[in-house]
Formats: sequence, structure tokens, C-alpha cells
Amino acid sequence: SVLMARLISFGCSFTFGHGLPDCYLPDHNLPGFEHSKMAWPSVLADTLKLDLLNISSPGASNERILTNILKTEFEPTDTVVILWSFIHRGLIYNDDGSDIEVRPMTVSAERDPYFKLHGDYDMFVKSLLNMHHATQYLENNKIKVHNCFMDFRLRYWLNNAKTHKKLVDFTKTMQFISFTELLTDRALDNSHPGINSHKNIANAIYNSLKEKHE
Repeated sequence: SVLMARLISFGCSFTFGHGLPDCYLPDHNLPGFEHSKMAWPSVLADTLKLDLLNISSPGASNERILTNILKTEFEPTDTVVILWSFIHRGLIYNDDGSDIEVRPMTVSAERDPYFKLHGDYDMFVKSLLNMHHATQYLENNKIKVHNCFMDFRLRYWLNNAKTHKKLVDFTKTMQFISFTELLTDRALDNSHPGINSHKNIANAIYNSLKEKHE
């Protein structure tokens, strides 16, 4: 059988399309049950004329993104684009195999102890390790991968890191998605990027991919 070339995207709500018209439950201010067909992965896949597999979930930590990558069955013709999440998100693994996402904005029993233990720099380094692991894994399996990030805290620490020079150097090939430049409208939840902003993100990634492969 002929393998269809796919774009596989990984990320959090900014990849899922939370708040876009086809991905919003206004009564609870929650995302829809399926990723938006207006989010940047769908726009990018249409531009590249590729089938799309959007593996993203609202609130995902960078460790969740890595875990999703390691669980995915890839084909040699796949192109992977990762929009990494915010460093201030964590994942706790329970003895029964379940896990808990820990986020600063979500009240939970685990939140305060977790963030008391894990400071800014600690979570920055852990995110870099997740990114490096994912990239090495994909490249070792000869899968094309393009890394993007949007967290200004990550960018701050990349410019001010005192240790882990090799990990910091590795990120120099990553694309920074600047919401200052690309966020031109808001989604229906008034928090996430709107339709035009997703088009801007897709266009920025497309141009970066084109430069990389010229």
C-alpha cells in the first residue's frame, strides 16, 4: 500500500484550537471534544497538501507532549511539527499508572506542593530535557521534525541560563512563535488565538519549514 504523507502536530490548547468557533463550549468556557479545523495545524496541512494527525490536548505540559510523541506510531513519510507548551506545567505519575497534570491556574491538592518544590529554573531545564529527548527520538527514527515554542519564560531563561549549555545550544534551531507579532485576534474565550492568529502561526511555520528545506 502507498503511504500517505502526513503532518503530525503535537501541542497544548494553542495547537488544539481551544476557543475557535468549532472548538468551544461557551456555557462552561471549555474547548470542544475534537481539535479545531481552523487551528494552525489544519491550515498548515492544507498549505502543505498533507493529511493531518493533530495530537494535542488543552493544558498539556511539555512532559505530556513528549509522552504523546513516544506513544505515536510514525511512518517514514511523516513531518512532525511540535509547538511546545509552557514550562510552568508538570506531570505527576501515580503508582496505578494514571497521571495528573499540574498547572498554576488550576486549583488542585498537588498544585502548591508541586510548585513549591519545582522552581522556574528547574522547570525550564526539565522542559529542555523533554524537548531534546523528543527531537533525538524522532531524528534517530529518521522522522522530519520542526520544533517551535511560544513561552516567553522559556525564552528568558534561554538568554539567561547559567548551566546546561549544550541543551541551550540545541534550542537555537527552534522557531520562536511570537504572540506579540502574530496574535492579531482572540478566540471566543477571549484568551486563546483567534482564526486570523492561527493563520499567522501556520504561515510563520510554513515559511520556516520552506527555508529549512530550500
